[in-house]
Amino acid sequence: MYWNQIGFECIWYPTSFELDVVLLRELSAKGYGFKRIAGEYTKGTGEYISLVTARARLVDG
Repeated sequence: MYWNQIGFECIWYPTSFELDVVLLRELSAKGYGFKRIAGEYTKGTGEYISLVTARARLVDG
């Protein structure tokens, strides 16, 4: 186990898409809007996503 840059406990690195959805859901649970979720995700992982991508993944996932 470890703590990533934005403080979420992660046990393992699944594929990018799976990690994407888990982290997005955790950020969404904090009450963040899609734009903030995208920014925090980019800060935490170094992988850029747009707010449209964040919204699509949360709605579809």
